[in-house]
Amino acid sequence: TTYRNTVKLKIKSVPSLPNALVYLKSFDLDDPTSPLFDRDSLIDPNGPVGNDNYTNTSFVIQREGFFTNSSLSLGTNGEVEAVFTVGVQPGNNYRVAATLKSGELGALQVDDPSKPTFVTANDQPMSGFGGTLSPMLTVWRKLHLEVDSMEAVATNGTEKNFIDGTINTYNANTPSNGVSTITIGNLIPDLDNVYENGRIEIAGESPFKVISNVKGFGFDTIVFQGVPSTNVVGKAFKLYDDDDGFLTELGLPALLPYDHASTNVVNEIRNVFFPASIDVTNANAMNLNPNKRISFEKSSELSTLNGDPFDGVKDVVDSPQFWAHTITFGYQTKLSEDADPDSEAPVYGGTAKSHSLYDGGISAIYLETIRDAAFRPVGLLISNTNLYPGFRRDFTNWISGIIAHEIGHAPGGQSGATDHSESGIMYFEGGPINGNPQVPDKFLPATIKRFRKSAQWSK
Repeated sequence: TTYRNTVKLKIKSVPSLPNALVYLKSFDLDDPTSPLFDRDSLIDPNGPVGNDNYTNTSFVIQREGFFTNSSLSLGTNGEVEAVFTVGVQPGNNYRVAATLKSGELGALQVDDPSKPTFVTANDQPMSGFGGTLSPMLTVWRKLHLEVDSMEAVATNGTEKNFIDGTINTYNANTPSNGVSTITIGNLIPDLDNVYENGRIEIAGESPFKVISNVKGFGFDTIVFQGVPSTNVVGKAFKLYDDDDGFLTELGLPALLPYDHASTNVVNEIRNVFFPASIDVTNANAMNLNPNKRISFEKSSELSTLNGDPFDGVKDVVDSPQFWAHTITFGYQTKLSEDADPDSEAPVYGGTAKSHSLYDGGISAIYLETIRDAAFRPVGLLISNTNLYPGFRRDFTNWISGIIAHEIGHAPGGQSGATDHSESGIMYFEGGPINGNPQVPDKFLPATIKRFRKSAQWSK
């Protein structure tokens, strides 16, 4: 893969001047980012003057770009094409001046906006200049996003998303009327109350809503709403957390697999990268990742050392010439960070940054943990079907916000905590796009600067 950073300039004289000599000069314009947004001059540190394009050590070029030939003869039709080479950093801006009088170019400049010879960062002509100025040209970079996923939630085997066994003891109307308490063996692998708001299925009975669970010595205790029709000691049971809650009621599909949604994923996040002059594109739709699925694991933490297990089918490879990143949808992270019980601090995603032994370029997105956060308000309002479209939209906003946040961790080579200090979408753990007024749903100047300075996405 090579850089695609050459532009063909088409120059035409009116009226036609066959064989006339035309002179060209390029300019690194003032960055047009609004100072009302870039209040601390992070993106545009030299104020209202030019010569502020970002450079790249892997592709050294003068800030204003260059021509193979800066003076050319017009053809017999009064036209000619010039090849203009620009830098490769997103957001770099250029204009080209063309004139038949070479002496006119020397006065044009980008250092003093108070003078009439200042070349502005727009498409406006310059009064008094005998030649012509091109429209402003801005460099954009494509970020090719590979979307992979775990397989569907397992219903059997070691990764099945429930525990099962037989009931040891049973007490009806305990600890209160209409509530039952049972004990089972030491089967619950996590903390007290991880199954709150879940359900228990007992052979021959309708499902019951779980109120609490407590781990004990030699046995676990479960309290649930309702009273079975008969003594349930010795009966088989299945105990489920509240995972996947409200998906059926809201008309949503199963969480996994999710790679089929790559088009929606890209469309939902593209706009937030535009201020950095980055266009996120769908690598799946370009058939760049033939391998899309990894095995389901109900609790799986992304390894920051090597991306395991979420980079198991990673196909696209990031480079200075070809920016790429992979997200893999999982279910939830390790037990202590999956928001079960509700009092736990959740982790919605993770990104393995590059280091001396690993190239990075992989993010995990934990859909069940995101669902848990997005649908917390749903339970009290589930009877109001008019709210269902909003609930579905909130879920999409949450997924999109976490994806953008995690992708945003990849460049720059700094710590995750430093990324979080940039605020905006990069605020700690991220949040929904268009959904949380406390967390701005855009990248702020410090993040945009980091993106625009990066030689490649994962470095």
